[in-house]
Amino acid sequence: MIHDKDIYERLAREILMVDEQNRSLTEEYRKIIESGLSVSAPSGARGRDVLIIGAGIAGLLAGKLLKDAGYNVTIVEANDNRIGGRIKTFHTTPDGEQPFSDPNQYAEAGAMRIPTSHELVQVLISKLDLSHKLQPFYNVDVLKDNTLTPAQRTWIKTNGMQQRLSDYGNSKLPAELLGFSVPEAYSNKTAQQLLDDALAPVKSLIDKKLSIEEQIAGWKQIIATYDDYSMFRYLRECYKDERVVQYIGTLQNLTSRLFLSFIHSFVDTFYITPDEKYVELNGGNWQLPYALLPYLQENIVMNARAVEIRWAHPSLTHYDPKTLHRGRPGVYVRTVNEPSTKRGHPRPGRVRFEREFTADYLLITIPFSALRFVDVVPQFSYGKHRAIIELHYDAATKVLLEFSERFWEWNEDEWYHHLGDTYRGHNSYGGGTITDGPNRFIYYPSHKANGSRGGVILASYSWADDANRWDSIPAEDRYIFALNGLTDIYGPGIKRFFTGCGRTESWMENFYSFGEAAVFTPGQVTALHPYVSKPEGPIHFAGEHTSMKHAWIEGAIESAVRAAKDIHEHARHDRR
Repeated sequence: MIHDKDIYERLAREILMVDEQNRSLTEEYRKIIESGLSVSAPSGARGRDVLIIGAGIAGLLAGKLLKDAGYNVTIVEANDNRIGGRIKTFHTTPDGEQPFSDPNQYAEAGAMRIPTSHELVQVLISKLDLSHKLQPFYNVDVLKDNTLTPAQRTWIKTNGMQQRLSDYGNSKLPAELLGFSVPEAYSNKTAQQLLDDALAPVKSLIDKKLSIEEQIAGWKQIIATYDDYSMFRYLRECYKDERVVQYIGTLQNLTSRLFLSFIHSFVDTFYITPDEKYVELNGGNWQLPYALLPYLQENIVMNARAVEIRWAHPSLTHYDPKTLHRGRPGVYVRTVNEPSTKRGHPRPGRVRFEREFTADYLLITIPFSALRFVDVVPQFSYGKHRAIIELHYDAATKVLLEFSERFWEWNEDEWYHHLGDTYRGHNSYGGGTITDGPNRFIYYPSHKANGSRGGVILASYSWADDANRWDSIPAEDRYIFALNGLTDIYGPGIKRFFTGCGRTESWMENFYSFGEAAVFTPGQVTALHPYVSKPEGPIHFAGEHTSMKHAWIEGAIESAVRAAKDIHEHARHDRR
């Protein structure tokens, strides 16, 4: 077992992305993405075989790095028709799949925004010649004639009261006017200001102006003190009034995750400030994983879901014969194809078949929630075994609706011309609306699809318990509920512009992800995370859950580089 003081040190360095000599790991990983692993596979390792489970961004990037270094790489992917994992875009495909009535329309089912502060994603985008596709993702709506200026004309609707974001954001709007009867001392502060005030004492311990040694000490103190805290407990101790917590939770998208780890949410505020800028890929973020496909086309085996792993434990002298690879102890993986019935929908013509693979090394990039359903012999170490069983994965569900007109962008004259009722448009691009109704968070496209008059709204984006409630509704019935949520904001007149086409994605219902992302519960940062990425003999681990940037593409990329580097180092000293 790892001692507490060692855990705090390791976690602090992982969050800060520095090694034991305080050198930047981000800079090292940047160079690896740009130029490859520093030394090609040593003669003893040349021709060694690496098997990777999962063709998400982590598996694909690690596969490319290892292949470029001279390893024989095979990637097995459970899906039969797509790669990319939780980077998924609803878009028209060459084989004729068209998710919306307008073939030019597209919308993100998964990762939809990339913070500009996430350096490694930017490096990978550049490396894959996708920089020309980058365009701003407006998290807050912007003026049409000056997209550098926030408009804040979207809506907040809580407790039956609806107000413009600009009134709230400029502190013109007391919490009382949004239906929150918070104590007078807090009534003229926004939820963001109250959250910032609550976090300020903790943030002072890790101010980026401090030396790296002081920041490490600060993180160690924070982890030791607050790992057992939920966000609710932390805010409740700060404000002593549950109404303030409800106010902050509702408007800062924390309500459904208040019972989860304080550290998880706090780490996000360290990496990403409220002023963060975001980008997306014009045409859809699916292009990022698919830009890796030309390098790996011959290395990917589709329609192969891992169901059994056997491995040669280094402490054993007698090995399971199945784990022998080219006469050496290694790993064995058995896969099956996709089922003949999925989510109650028959998929005719599918006959179950199995495949078997052996290799010198195995890299597992699938979520632990999915790995839970893979038979592993011999069992992993106790810490890893508990992490696979207990690591919490949260729900996230999206409901997307297509409209023939971009009514939300209309100015007053356009609104009156088409609808003739009270003006509720934004006359702006992008941004989002907050509601305490079932839709919770609504996001508007930042840009028009080329050649299209209409657009696709992310009509509902919800997490945790909010998402679980949507998951109880059959997919085809979610659209009417999401549309009702929009009419609650914009009036019934907008229904005439709904094309009847919608798409929905529940990541908790997804057969291969079993959740949106890893999100710690209180205590899991120290109890589980140190064991999540730790190799088990010839088996290594990657994916967003193995980083401290859960749910972000950056975390998956960090993990891919780390794992590829670790396998490369292992091979250099491997005496098998």
